[in-house]
Formats: sequence, structure tokens, C-alpha cells
Amino acid sequence: MSDSDGELDPRRARAMMLLAKALKGHQRGGTAEDPRKSESSGAEEELVFLKALLQLQSHQDIVQSVRDRVNVLRMRTGNASVTVRQSSVPTDATGVSPQRRTDQHSTAPQMMVSPDVVACLKQVRDGQLDCVEPEALEASFWHALVPELAATESSAPATGEQPWLLDFPTAKRDLHADGFCVLAPAAPQPADELTKVKASLSRLDRLQLGARRLQALGWPPVFLFMFDDAWEVLDGLWPLMRGLLGEDCELDPSVFCWVARLGRDAGRGVAQRTGLNGAGAAEEEEEDGPGAPPGSNFGHPHRDFTCLDSIGADGEPRLLSTWVPLTPVTADNGCMLVVPRALDRHFDKRWAYAHMRPATRGEADGVTEVRFDLQAVRAVAPLRPGSVVAWHGNLIHWGTCCTAADHAPRVSVGFNFFRRGVRLQSGAPNLTQERARALNLQQRLAIISRSLLAYSPWFKLGATTVPPGLFRHVPSVPD
Repeated sequence: MSDSDGELDPRRARAMMLLAKALKGHQRGGTAEDPRKSESSGAEEELVFLKALLQLQSHQDIVQSVRDRVNVLRMRTGNASVTVRQSSVPTDATGVSPQRRTDQHSTAPQMMVSPDVVACLKQVRDGQLDCVEPEALEASFWHALVPELAATESSAPATGEQPWLLDFPTAKRDLHADGFCVLAPAAPQPADELTKVKASLSRLDRLQLGARRLQALGWPPVFLFMFDDAWEVLDGLWPLMRGLLGEDCELDPSVFCWVARLGRDAGRGVAQRTGLNGAGAAEEEEEDGPGAPPGSNFGHPHRDFTCLDSIGADGEPRLLSTWVPLTPVTADNGCMLVVPRALDRHFDKRWAYAHMRPATRGEADGVTEVRFDLQAVRAVAPLRPGSVVAWHGNLIHWGTCCTAADHAPRVSVGFNFFRRGVRLQSGAPNLTQERARALNLQQRLAIISRSLLAYSPWFKLGATTVPPGLFRHVPSVPD
């Protein structure tokens, strides 16, 4: 039987089995407590999956995502099992080797309790992996989710090649005058250089499809950084950052990936509490309503850091926020909006009330109050895939939603680079290029966990932040 007939290879089948097992246990627990809540949770889950499915452009990706979903639902309801190709390791009807089943499960039945996702993220961030399912620390688990991308146990040194024409004088001039600069992908003519550019574009396309696939399966897009290709894109940024920040610049130990929301969904689910920079824990607008999923565009004008954090006494940048679209960016599919430095009267006024509060949203009425000149706003579009947008941390910026379903929402990744010696997060050292190249899967997962927590003021973190199957369900404590 071929894969198109529903047969999966053992690694993919194992991942589906693990996910289905956890989902089934999660569903039983929710139903016992409140059937309506379980029904609502299931509907939200399907809604997220179908919306993400609409964003996939490849027929093969759509078919594969649907097939994965069908297999999970079959096993979740107990109506069918997945057909598995012959493997050298004997397995039972559930796809798990008998020896492994004996090791992992007691013969006595136990009630399993869903993990506390936020607590688990904090543990993983701090290097404690006891709460993680063992399979999630294996490359095969991630490859089964996104077969087009590789997740190696330990990343081999990359080439450091970058497909940009580096014009540092212009970039520095734009940074000084506008607070941001844009570096477009190169389009060289020689055949060997053109081959490198094509290879880079192919990687970007695989990554954006991978981000959509992960989102369709319920994973925040930032889990794209479990895969080698995402770190290879980052690896190519170092020559640019060295030219702007100095030869010994470093990377903040957090990364992120965004998929812009569709316009009809952009205002639903979350209101930011009025506060510093519009940040604060994400609140649900409706009781039991869904919060904004991690990885949506940041649709609220904000500064990442203060001017003291961002610019040194010499006027040179201490840190740069860096944003790389994996897809074309237009004014319709989710572009970045900025307020240029020269048109922002609070750009370097650290103690002004409006400096870190460029826009605040009222708790009661949801109306956003802005403290900058709206006619100063500029759209950073159009952009080609692989463009680099870098800005001072105190630049006012935000991301727009995708206007309609007939546009593919943009997908992008982001990083923060520092001058050597600058550090804004406690508990983890900054990364050099060599350290970033050497990250294994456990260390990548720790960085992803740290990133979800760091960006949590923009999103609601909870039981549905990551799919069941990443963290262990633990036995309940007897009364």
C-alpha cells in the first residue's frame, strides 16, 4: 500500500500515535469536568486547523495535513488505527514496541492529568526536560511533522553564506536618519551566485510551508526553530550584523516566527491591558473565548526597548531588532508599519510618558489611544522573501493583518542582536555564531520555550498553547 492510500512510515505513525493518545486523554478529562467546555475546545481546535489549512498553497501540503488530521482523529476516537509500513523494530497494534510499552506504562490503570503548559515551558527554559515526552527530543518526531525540513541531533557548522549585497554605508545612514533600514536580497548574474540565491529561496519556501504546517497541526510557528533550515537563515545574518554592530556582536537567546492573521480574526480574542508599551498579559475579550494564538502579528504600536537600551552614548546602536520575511510582503498580506525616527518626537525622550506608551488600549471600551502623529506612519512594503529589516529597539512599529482570504498571510522570523556586553535577559547567556551553530535539539527546545514566555505579553499562554504530546501527562495524585 502506498503513502497516498493512508499508510505512514513508522516514525510518522509513531508521532501520530503519541499525539492521538495525549489528545484522547485530554478530551476525557475535559468532558468529565464540563461537556460544554470540551465541545467548545474541540470546535476551537478544528477552527484553528481549518484556518491554517486555507493558508497552505501546495496541494501536497494540504493533502498531507488533512491525512495527518484524519489519522489523529481516527485514533483519538478509537475507531481505527494507522497502517504502518514494515519496520525493523516489532510493534504492537498501537505502533509502539512491546518492550517500550512495558517500560513506559504500569499494568494498573491510572488517571492522567494534563500538564501545566506554562510551568513546563519554564522548566524547559531552565534546562529541566523531565516534563518533555522522550519522543519529542528525537529528530524523527519533528521530521514526521514537517518531512520537508531536517532536525538533526546536533547542528553541523553552516557555511555562513548570505544572499544579500551588503551596503553598510547606506544601511547605517538609513538607521541614523530613519531608525530602520531594509536590505533586499541580491540578484547577481554569475551562474554560481545565482545558484546560491535559488537555493536560499528554496529554503525560505520550505520554511514558510513548514510554519503553516505546524500551525495547521496546532503548534506555534516558533517551533520552526527545531529545524536546521531556520538556524541556517539566522546564520546568514551574522555578516550584516557585524557590519552594523561590530565584529563581536551577539544574539539574544530568543527567536520568533509569525504568521499574519486574517483581517476578520485580527480583532478577536485579545485585548491588551493598558500599560507600559501597551503590553501586559493578554486578556480574553469574552469569557471562555479564545486568546490570540502565539505567532500572530503584533497589531499594537509599540517599542521593543527604551532609547537607553537601544542607542549608546556614541549614537551607535547597542542592539537591533531584525525581521526576515519568508514570503513576499505586500500592503495586503501583513506588512510592517513604522514611525521613522525623524517624525517621532518621543524617539529619544526616555522619561516622557509616551516613550514606552506610544499606544494604549482602554480596558473598558477597547479604544486605542495613540501618542504619535498618524500621518508619519510608513509601510515597509513591498518586500521580497529573504529581505532583512533591521531597526533600533526604540522605533515605533507594529504588524498588520492580512486583509482577505485570497491573499496568503505573510510568514516571518525575528531576532535581536546586541553589541558585545549588552544583555537584556537574565538566566541565559547571549549566543555567538559558533554557539548558535552548535545547538542540539534539547537546547533549541529550551530557546523556543524561553521565546514563548518572553513574548507571552502579546499572547494567551494556556493548556492549548502547544498540542498534547510535547509534554507528559502525569498520573493524578490519589485523594
